[in-house]
Amino acid sequence: IEGAAQQHMRSLAIREAAFGPDNPEVGLSLTNLGLAELELERLADSRMHQERAVENWRKSLGEEHPYVAAAITNLALVRSLEGAEPDELIKLHRRALQIREASMGPDHPEVGTSLANLGSVLARKGDYEEARRSLDRARALWVQTYGEGSDRVASIDIDLGDLAKEQEDWDDAALFFQRALASYESALGAEHGSTVWVRYELGSVELQRGRLEEAKALI
Repeated sequence: IEGAAQQHMRSLAIREAAFGPDNPEVGLSLTNLGLAELELERLADSRMHQERAVENWRKSLGEEHPYVAAAITNLALVRSLEGAEPDELIKLHRRALQIREASMGPDHPEVGTSLANLGSVLARKGDYEEARRSLDRARALWVQTYGEGSDRVASIDIDLGDLAKEQEDWDDAALFFQRALASYESALGAEHGSTVWVRYELGSVELQRGRLEEAKALI
């Protein structure tokens, strides 16, 4: 990853010298560098470069371009790891969602990505009703795009299961974890780490439902 970061830094310097600081190719180098720095846990540097990418693409491509939404989404990820408050993250994800709906249409799978991100942060804030609406819509979009048993849909089912757990709705939680487990067993195999983890989560929910035999078989 360090080598990739160095390569993106060189690319950034070359593009700035060749095209000027406001060229969209500079924005591409900025966001790629920011992602590499994120993997290296250089969060302040990553944030700075994602912020610059947002501003570059706003100027060069326009406020409503999908690249702007992508950079805002990357920035939200960095800010989340930096410990930003949910309200800040919600604002960023709402903006990315607005741009993607306007530029890509309401049924594009990247709209589902923004909805899933937004729903996750809303759940953290405790706004369960809006979180459920966002996650339900994301799930519907991804079922339409990737299919019912895909790992993308399973990831939403896990978020929905966690949301139901927060509300102590154990029947709904069981339903969502059952769906996620079936998807992971099919796609990844019964012994994959993600499958084992979802199986344990389902078992803990079954305990809450008083279904002891089912829980024993899962945990």
